[in-house]
Amino acid sequence: MIVVTIDQENSRHRGDRVDDLLAAFRSDGPDPVLERTAGDEAQGAFEEPAAALSVVLWALRDGGWHIGIGAGAGRLSPDRSPRAGTGPAFIRAREAVEASKKAPISIAVRSEEREERAGLLEGLLRLYGVLSQRRTARQWEIIDAYAKSHSASEAASVLGISDPAVSQSLRSSAWREESATHPLAVELLGEISR
Repeated sequence: MIVVTIDQENSRHRGDRVDDLLAAFRSDGPDPVLERTAGDEAQGAFEEPAAALSVVLWALRDGGWHIGIGAGAGRLSPDRSPRAGTGPAFIRAREAVEASKKAPISIAVRSEEREERAGLLEGLLRLYGVLSQRRTARQWEIIDAYAKSHSASEAASVLGISDPAVSQSLRSSAWREESATHPLAVELLGEISR
């Protein structure tokens, strides 16, 4: 199991933003993707590494969050609520979110048994955090358009700009390079959760 705990930074000064986080991952299914666990914190428990990664990438992009990832055995309550979850994955997630508060890029990964692999994943996710922080709002707009179409020319058409402008923005934002490593992050998440 993969448990992601996300704690808002400076909520007293910035206002509570957990509802925005929950809304971004509202589920159409019976189980919520994330739940508010206490105050300005939310948590999700995942069997699918790609689902966990999507939450982490959103929080890194949004900024202002301490992110802790715990992996290992875990058990959810009968109502599938992470708030009542138990096991090493939940303990590691708590350790990770506390450790993230001391890091320049506020993310940490802890694993029940595979700490070396967790360290590799942590380094990769911190790199994603650096790249996310450096991107401008316009670069994100271009990345979003490109991600929806998977074509620079279609993204250019949607945004009303030239193909070279899209290509230049993708190059300067290092989006293609980062997104090419997302499968590696998913693989590492899967490894540490087994």
